[in-house]
Amino acid sequence: MFMKRNKNTALVGILSLFLLLFIVVTAIRNIRIYMVYSSGLMPFIVCGMTIFAIVILYLSGSKQRR
Repeated sequence: MFMKRNKNTALVGILSLFLLLFIVVTAIRNIRIYMVYSSGLMPFIVCGMTIFAIVILYLSGSKQRR
């Protein structure tokens, strides 16, 4: 009863590192008290799309085990 490895683990890891790097760079560039107003909407859209891609890749990889 060995569990098979998720085939998308590497992609999920790469996207997670990209998301972390993007958040750090955005925070460094736009550190202010009102970050939401100064940074605009684009960082939140990119973060949301990256998180969505991570979830989709993880779920599609877990379905391939069966």
